[in-house]
Amino acid sequence: MDIQDQQEEHLKSAKMQRPKSSHRRWICRLIFWLGMALIALLAVPTGVLVLVIVGIWTGVEKITNHLLDQPKRQNS
Repeated sequence: MDIQDQQEEHLKSAKMQRPKSSHRRWICRLIFWLGMALIALLAVPTGVLVLVIVGIWTGVEKITNHLLDQPKRQNS
């Protein structure tokens, strides 16, 4: 058996193992939507965490600004 015959046999066996085109399309869509659902699932807690961090940051900044402004008010 020469190299070309081996390549043809390999191609035939590879074609037999491949799922049909409609199955492949369905699997691709399933993987895509599962990926999108995973992204959405991770995005919600991440968004909430960002809002909490921003809220704490803003609160600390307001408190520190208020405390820094108090001595100025007492002196005037």
